Amino acid sequence: MAEKIKIKTSRFSFFGNYLLGMFLLIFIFIANLILKPPLILIYFLLVIALIFFLEPEGVILYTTYKLETDYVSEFSGIFVKKQTAIPYRNITDERLKKSIIGRIFDFGDIIVSGPKTEIKMKGVMRPEKIYEEIEKKLTYLRVERREINP
Repeated sequence: MAEKIKIKTSRFSFFGNYLLGMFLLIFIFIANLILKPPLILIYFLLVIALIFFLEPEGVILYTTYKLETDYVSEFSGIFVKKQTAIPYRNITDERLKKSIIGRIFDFGDIIVSGPKTEIKMKGVMRPEKIYEEIEKKLTYLRVERREINP
């Protein structure tokens, strides 16, 4: 396994956000032509649409995941970074989840659980590859434990 693998959330995983934002912009345009709503309502809906478009960028900036030599870690925060790490020897469960859209665009979530904490790698590209890397490390540790404790 490589020393460090850095993982970021994919923009494809926010397909729903972008779709809702576009729908809202189209709705605002059509409603403005037909109904002539109050200006405050248009501004309010524009702010909501902007949130749909900017939220993915915040999440992508805010969170990074790494597969280190001895542990899986999550770094979150923009100004102050918070690190959550689970050593491979303490991993109790690992799961891979993909939605229908995730299967189409090849992204998904990987959940790694330890005794007291959990790291959810949201919307990562090619999750099977990352999941296999974690499995390789866990298999190696299991074999190593059997050799030490026959």
